[in-house]
Amino acid sequence: MIIKTRSMLSKCAQAISLIFILQIITIDNAYTIENHQSLQFRQIIHNNIALPSNIVVKTQKSQQLCKNIFKYDHILGCKDADNILIHYSSLGCIKCFLWYSFYFLEIKKKYIDTCKVQYVLREIPIIYKSTVPSLYLECSSNFFKTFDLLMRSQFEWMNQDNEDSMIQYIVQTNNLLEHNTMHCINTLKTSNSIQKNIRYAIDIMNVNMVPTFFINGHKIEGGITPAQIEKFLVSVQSKR
Repeated sequence: MIIKTRSMLSKCAQAISLIFILQIITIDNAYTIENHQSLQFRQIIHNNIALPSNIVVKTQKSQQLCKNIFKYDHILGCKDADNILIHYSSLGCIKCFLWYSFYFLEIKKKYIDTCKVQYVLREIPIIYKSTVPSLYLECSSNFFKTFDLLMRSQFEWMNQDNEDSMIQYIVQTNNLLEHNTMHCINTLKTSNSIQKNIRYAIDIMNVNMVPTFFINGHKIEGGITPAQIEKFLVSVQSKR
């Protein structure tokens, strides 16, 4: 029992250490996990911080809901793609950071950029310290560039007592603030649009955690791999 407990504590310590390593690595754009060539390093991450996937079988209702794309949705890929991947994320979520760092570029290159998949990113601030970055994200000049920046610098602003000033500094120094950004943020604060998005995710889409993905109606909690995307594709025919 003692040996088992020690083993579990050792794995937890290793996982926590790797999280900090990943956070530091991805802050530097010149050296990211995606271009790290050590197979051993990638295997350690896969074994110790693998994102458990809970696949919920699709229903007719979920299949129809996943076809609902709204005017406020943020989309990458071709509008006429045969497959829709909806991603619910939260900027303060460490699992979201790990998935984004480990899988997103590969999925983007293989499926989104080739028009096989239309990617819909829905940021819902349901994790501690996610509200402020979500406000700046929605009011920035480039949603996906800002999401990438804030996700990769998560370790920096999450460890600040006043994350607001740090996030503003990060976004501003990367020229992603609009002239009306602060007005936009104040408007979002006083409106209930963010709460509506959260309620829709929880009450209608039945999102219980982040990250959660929907691929052609199949709900996958905890993380989605390229292999799982391949499995649930309606069509693998590239449109380019």
